[in-house]
Amino acid sequence: MYLNNYQYLKNKETVKLILLILFSLLIRIPVILIFGDSNLDNEWGVLVNNLIINQTLAFDYLDPALDKFLLPNVWMPPLYAYYLYFFSFFNLEQQQYIQLILSSQIFLSLLSVVVFYKINKLFFSQQISFFGSLLFSLFPLYLYACGQISSVTLQVFLTLLFTSLAIIMMQSGKRIKQ
Repeated sequence: MYLNNYQYLKNKETVKLILLILFSLLIRIPVILIFGDSNLDNEWGVLVNNLIINQTLAFDYLDPALDKFLLPNVWMPPLYAYYLYFFSFFNLEQQQYIQLILSSQIFLSLLSVVVFYKINKLFFSQQISFFGSLLFSLFPLYLYACGQISSVTLQVFLTLLFTSLAIIMMQSGKRIKQ
């Protein structure tokens, strides 16, 4: 079994991809420690609290004195609010809750780098794909977004995943026609 795993690591592309993932991880950890959010506040805090307390995705009250007329959220991405709401089921303290969210965002950003590499690999050489993915993983705004309670990381991951699946479907459709 170990011998088979070693043979798999002999593949240079696999080693480069693992190094890219580790480098991206090592870059993101200090960014989160220095620039990362420490609490869930502002619009995401309101949305998640309304999901927890009122079981509805609402942003504000029509009449705060009545506490009954909630205005629906029409301007924030709803999937990320549910993403944050999912982590509330673990009943963690505030700081652990935030660290879990930021850790999951690091994981999603690492997966995004891998998916970006695979997309590039369809169009470019292995070396160009590697350097393009390295630049993508070092893009300052994307690094900063990993440490913030923001939907950017989830949106980038889902967009890249959609793009890669669309390319694969298009390529498989061409093969079927031929």
